[in-house]
Order: sequence, then C-alpha cells, then structure tokens
Amino acid sequence: MNPKLQKCIEEITFPFYAEHENYIRAGVDTISQVNVEYLPDKYKKALKTSQLQALGTFDLVEAVNQRDQDLNEFIPGYEDLHQFVRRTQFEVRKIEFDIHELEQRKMRLERNGNSVDALIMKQIGESIETFQDMKDELEKKIPSQWQSEREKFEKLNKEARASRQKYRRNSDSAYEPLIQLSAVLNSTQALLEMEKSLNSIKSIIENEQPDSAMQRIKRIESTLGGIKGASSIKSKISKARRALKGKKPNPEKALQQWQLGMSVYYQEIEWRQRAEIELAQPLANYELLLKDSIGLRMQKKLNKDQALAVAACKSSHEDISLFF
Repeated sequence: MNPKLQKCIEEITFPFYAEHENYIRAGVDTISQVNVEYLPDKYKKALKTSQLQALGTFDLVEAVNQRDQDLNEFIPGYEDLHQFVRRTQFEVRKIEFDIHELEQRKMRLERNGNSVDALIMKQIGESIETFQDMKDELEKKIPSQWQSEREKFEKLNKEARASRQKYRRNSDSAYEPLIQLSAVLNSTQALLEMEKSLNSIKSIIENEQPDSAMQRIKRIESTLGGIKGASSIKSKISKARRALKGKKPNPEKALQQWQLGMSVYYQEIEWRQRAEIELAQPLANYELLLKDSIGLRMQKKLNKDQALAVAACKSSHEDISLFF
C-alpha cells in the first residue's frame, strides 16, 4: 500500500481508537469467551493471538503518537540548519563540477604534448585553485553541529517510521486470521458437496486403468483446490493419484492415501459444522467490530466518508525536503 495512503488511513483510525477503545476492548472480551478449543490448532492459535494483538493496538498507537511528537518537536530547531547546509552543499557540488570540467580540459591539453599552450595551462591551474578556495570557504560555513544534528534527526525519523511499521504489522496480524477463518467457514457447504466425488475415488482406483484414474482424480483435486482450507485433504488425494503414476502403479498405496484423505475430510467437516453453529456469528460480529479500525487497512474499498477523508488527506501538501 502507498505510504501516503497508509498514513491517511491512520489519520482516520487513530482518533477512532481514542473514542472507541472501551468498545473495542469489550468486543475482544466477548469473542474471547467463545469456546474455540475444538478448532484445528492453526485456527485456534491464530484467533487467540489475534485477540492479544487487537488489545495491543492501543499501546502501539500511543507509541506512534509519541515518536511523531518527538520528531515534530525537534524539527523547528533543525529546519533552518538543514536548509542552510543543503543550499551550501548544492553550491559546493556546482563548484566541484566546474573543477572536474577544468581538470578534464587540462588532461586533454596535456595529451597533446609539445603543442600545449603554457599560458592556457597556467590560466586553467589558477582557475582550479580559485574554485578550490571557493569550495573550501563554503565548506567552512557548514556549522560544526551539522553532523550530530543530522544524526539526531535521522534517529528520530527512523524511530517514528519503525513505530508505524510495528503498528501496521500488528493490525494486519490481528485482522487477517478473521478473514481467513470466515472464508473457511463460508466454504463449508462447497466442501460438503465434495463428499460424493471424494468417495468415488475408491472405485476409480479399483476399477479404472491408472492413466484414466489419475485424470479423473486430478479433476477432483482441482475442485478441492478452489475450496478454502481444503489443502490438507487435497494433499492426501494428490498422494493417492501419484501412487498410480509411473511404470509400477500401486493401487494399494493409492487406496491408503485416499482413506487418510477421507479421514481428514470428515474431521474437517465435523469442526466446520460445529463452528458454523457456535462461532460463525460471534466471529462475524467481531470482524465487523474491527472492520473500520484495526481492519481498515485490509478492506478492498472504503466507504464514502472514509474515501472523502483519505482524498482530502492525500491532497494536502507534505514537506519532505528534510528527509533528503
């Protein structure tokens, strides 16, 4: 995401946190009381970690605000120094270019050997000395504290950027598991509809030639691949198909892998159907709660008010000269 856009989104969300912290904390508390112990470990851990990260948001926002304040308080005393030094350095670079051009001309003349005009060479040398003196004088004007002040600015700026990056990573990590788990639960019906096709693999392995069987199993795999969270089932079915490959097909191994796949399938159906009853609505409520704050960065589009606020923010001028 464009850094300017990210910052504009934070112009919306940070005040929202200040006004709705208790509301968000209450929502996290509500979802934390829903039993999720029956979920597969990866979903259970992700959901519980998400809740901790959501609660950690407020301290991270405070850290961002503090780092920004530290930087903004430093800038007024640094700004004039920065501008003076950068103007001086620009003049120095122009003189260095002129010196370089004269030195190149001198080298070209020297390559001509005996035909070198001594007066011209003398004038070039004097010009180089004059420019070098001008450069030295300009460099002396750069205040002695410039380097230390620049380092202070860069340190404060780095800390401000790091605090925002930490906040952004935390926000995404807090919200992404909700999207992923919701997508898995929403695909439960599609997975249920795969039962007949998956059961048919047994007769395909037992009754068809290996090449034909592999093609049919491959089509079933392809359909599975389009269902969220079905990769563990697909993996076993793929192994069943590959057992039929080559000069020595192994139908027994293929059937073993199919049976393992069906075991995983029914385990998957079992927890998903329970989650549809016990978790789907609380999860949807929780996702909706975070949608316009912690999850705003991950929305495919903004609502009208948010879009207008971001557009106004993006159109405002931001002086970035201090960062160069």
